[in-house]
Amino acid sequence: MPLVHHLYQLQQLDRELETVQQALLRLEEQLAHAPEVEAARRRLQAAEEEHRAQQRKFQEAEHKADALRRKIQEIEGQLAGGQVRNPRQVQVLQEELTYLRRKLDEAEEAAIHHLMTLEEAQAAVAAAQEGLEQVLARRDEREAAWQEERLRLQARQQDLLARRAALTDQIPEEALALYEDLRGRKGGLAVARVQEEACEACGALLSAARRQEAARLEVITLCPQCGRILYAP
Repeated sequence: MPLVHHLYQLQQLDRELETVQQALLRLEEQLAHAPEVEAARRRLQAAEEEHRAQQRKFQEAEHKADALRRKIQEIEGQLAGGQVRNPRQVQVLQEELTYLRRKLDEAEEAAIHHLMTLEEAQAAVAAAQEGLEQVLARRDEREAAWQEERLRLQARQQDLLARRAALTDQIPEEALALYEDLRGRKGGLAVARVQEEACEACGALLSAARRQEAARLEVITLCPQCGRILYAP
């Protein structure tokens, strides 16, 4: 098979290889990072922190109410047991009892409020946990598909590499070195087809002699403007 045709085939293989390798890189990135899972975990963590905060507030309100109840029981016991006989002291204790009962009402209202908020926080934790489980389930489905696609791409990559190795064995070293050099300098396009009497890559019009030379395919002909290998099948 003519030399330039081999080089054009090599370029086609290399371009497909690049496409496959880029797809593999994207898959590896998707498999390595799970932003939706991380976001769901952050939401759960925030909900759990809020739940703990509300639990502390409820416990503090309950402890405050318990302390007031004990104090009220103590004063009620003093008044009922006749331990205090002085009218002035009795009046002071009764006033204190009235004050403590009012504070107890406030503390119990606060405890009820914090209990309701705590229940809301518990519901938020449950919702965040369920959300995380759903995200993980969807992620598992996607990862299974990605793993299957990765295996397919890896098999395709190996096939292309094997075909490339077989093809380069048929290309002289000097021609292969020129191809690799042009491919590196010309954005991956070392071989340009001749289309409508012009270089497909840069658009330069080609003389009849240049086109005839490029059509031989056994020898390398370069575009006089961009320097790429011309291919005129």
